[in-house]
Formats: sequence, structure tokens, C-alpha cells
Amino acid sequence: MDSKLSMHGNSLGKVWQIWLLNSISDSKNIDKILEQARTSIKHLEAFENQIECANFIDSISSNDRIVFIIDEQFGQEVFSRFHEHCQIFAMYVYRISDKEFDQSCYKQFIKVR
Repeated sequence: MDSKLSMHGNSLGKVWQIWLLNSISDSKNIDKILEQARTSIKHLEAFENQIECANFIDSISSNDRIVFIIDEQFGQEVFSRFHEHCQIFAMYVYRISDKEFDQSCYKQFIKVR
């Protein structure tokens, strides 16, 4: 059986989980989360640099799909930058703070879950 999925005649490639993290985030907690995720997710990458992250996304196949997780500290401008990548089908905000989270600024991005 082919490892690639087929939907409506289109061949889908790998499913990636890509994290864009702020280097000053709770690194011990994030390291633990990524370590656990790597046990069940075959294609996982984590970046602290937006340019390196964008270059990586640009380098993968247009048939691949990405679940994109962005540190809340990057903010809305980063969502604007990455939202248009065709491989990204879902975007999530990773939050470590206890402060109230204003979701209204992300409603314009249909990929944000």
C-alpha cells in the first residue's frame, strides 16, 4: 500500500508538525513537549528563526501538509506572513502565559484553530 494518501485524485504527501517558538519561551516545558511529540509524529521540526522556518516550508513539497504551531509571543504579524502558505492547513497558538488571550485578532485567519 502506498504511504501517500489520495483524496479526489490528488496525491497528498507527508503531514508535518512545524513549531515556531520564541527563544525566551519556557524552554524546559517546550523541550518536554517536543520530545513527547517526536515519539508519535514522524515529521516534526521546530524553529526559533522566522526566516529559517519560512525557508523550510518553501523547501517542502506542495503536496505536503503542515500543522503549524506558533508561540503566542510572535503575534499577529507572523500569522499574516505564514497564513498564505498553501501547505499549511491548520495554525495553532502555543500559549504559556496565564494572561487573558484575545482571540478576536486571529479570527481573520481561517486556518487558525
